[in-house]
Order: sequence, then structure tokens, then C-alpha cells
Amino acid sequence: MKYAVICLMVAMLVGCAGVVESPEPIPPRPSDDSAPPPADEPAGPSAPPVPAQPPRTDPAPALEEEERVESVDPAVLPGEEPAPAPDAPVQPRIDPAPADQPRFAPEPVEREAEPEALPEDAEPDDFSGAIGGRITVTRNNRPMAGAATFLNQTIVAWKPDNGPAARPMEERQIVTRSSRFFPQTMAVTSGTSVRFPNMDSIEHNVFSLTPGHQFDVGMYGEGEGASNRFIGSGVVELFCNIHPNMAAFVLVLETPFFVSPDADGRFDLEGLPEGPGQLLVWNYRAEEPLQRINLNLDGVAEVAELGVDITRPAVPQHTNKHGEPYRQR
Repeated sequence: MKYAVICLMVAMLVGCAGVVESPEPIPPRPSDDSAPPPADEPAGPSAPPVPAQPPRTDPAPALEEEERVESVDPAVLPGEEPAPAPDAPVQPRIDPAPADQPRFAPEPVEREAEPEALPEDAEPDDFSGAIGGRITVTRNNRPMAGAATFLNQTIVAWKPDNGPAARPMEERQIVTRSSRFFPQTMAVTSGTSVRFPNMDSIEHNVFSLTPGHQFDVGMYGEGEGASNRFIGSGVVELFCNIHPNMAAFVLVLETPFFVSPDADGRFDLEGLPEGPGQLLVWNYRAEEPLQRINLNLDGVAEVAELGVDITRPAVPQHTNKHGEPYRQR
């Protein structure tokens, strides 16, 4: 009975999975433990024979090292020795850069040293350079009487390429008296204020239309008057909006080194920074109002005689502050 149940179960499993075909069916092996069912139990149906599984075949043993077949290089003809493999280039070892540094640091570039700038608070006593010379005044290239007046209105200045910054001067004054400006010319450093006191009993109105330096103090009577601060550099023309015969000129400089010649035309500039720069000679009535002479100052220098030829009028043609001609009085 037990054998029959086992056979039935095997048959059911085989029926579900399908019968494995084999080229030659192998008859079932008789079991020694088979026995007829007991007499009191009917014999069940006989189980179909269980097909035998094919015998298990172990894989072939691995070939020994000496029996392995080496690959054949198709480029090598029979009987020739294969060419030795070229040596692989040795790659240099590159250690990784730290996280806080670039992987490849740029090579430093050498730069030419720039000239050392002079301190802004440098004083003339800190320098030892000097320039001297003489100014001669002519009118239309002829000697003239009263040259001292024009010498007093001439400014000689040294503008170094590398010098201290010019600081503003104390407030200066240009006075209106008898419907004229006194002095008629003045040199100041950039940032300096100039006041225009009125010493007349009549009103005046000082103004300028010079590009970059326009200003208008308005009408004012006798008293200390108003002031104007001059910034930058250049020549600023001043006029009165009421009196067309009034004119004055302010030379605004960006250097603190300037003087006026004495009555003989002699000038001396001392305490100058050495090196390249320009010697400026200015007179508003000269044919060439502003002369520029390039110099390379090395210690003390004496320049050749410089000439100022007077050809311009004392009061140039101009308009009122509105850009219109003056009204006839």
C-alpha cells in the first residue's frame, strides 16, 4: 500500500511537469522492497513507470597550466618569433593637491618696479631740487618800458611728474576798487577759495563763463562780498556783469611750486622734487600765454633766458553772464 501511494504521487508530479523525452526509454528498475497489497485491501491501479533521470555528468577537469592553448597572433607567420611587446611608458605619479589649494599653481610673473609715489604730506623742505632763471618782457618783440608791471603778473611754476599733491591755500582775495580788480592776476592751488570784497559804493557782479569753472556770485554792494572755490586746473577768466571794462585772471595749479619774478625778471624755485616734469611760464597777455618746458631735474638747474612777448589786450572781448553783448550805458 505504501509503495502504491508513493508511485501515485510521483505519477501526478510527472504528469504536471511533462514527460521528459529520451532517445531510448529506460525500463524502470524493479524494487526489492515491492510486495503485494494486503489481502483485505483491494489492489490499486498500477502506477506508470517513472522515467529514469539521465546520469549526472561532471564537467571536464580544468586543463593543467602546461596543457592550455595560447592564443595565436595572426600577424606572426609560422616559424617566426613574435616581436616583443613595447615597454609601456611609465606615467609619473601626481599627488593630489590639497583641497584648499589650486591643482596647478600659476608661475609668478615678474613686474617692473613702479616709481615710488611721494607722500601727500611731503613739504618743500623735504626736497633738494632747485630751478633758477630770468624772464625778459617785450612788446611785439621789442623792448618796452614798464616791464616790471608785466613781470609781476607772470607766474613761473614747476610741475613734477611725481610730486606731492597740492593742498588748498588759505582764502585769497581779489578786491573791486574804482571799477577794477586788484590784483588783476593770481595763482592758486586747486581747492582754494577766493573772496571778492567790494570797496566801491556801487554794485558789482563777478562771474565766469570759463568751461569747467563757471560761477556767478550775483549782485552785491559794498562789503566783504561772496567767495568762490576753484577746483581743477587752468586759466579762469573773471568779469563783472555790470562793467565790461573789468577783467581778472586766476591760474589754478595742481602743484604747490610757483613764484613770480622780481623786478629784474629773476626767479628761483627751491625745495623741488627731482626727476622729470614741466616748467610752466604764464602771462595772460603774452602771445603764448602758457609756455611748457620739459625738464629732467637733477639737483640744481639754471635754465636759459625765457621771453614773454606782450601782444594781447588787458581786457579781452567777452559777453555778459547770459552770453549776450553788454548794453550801452
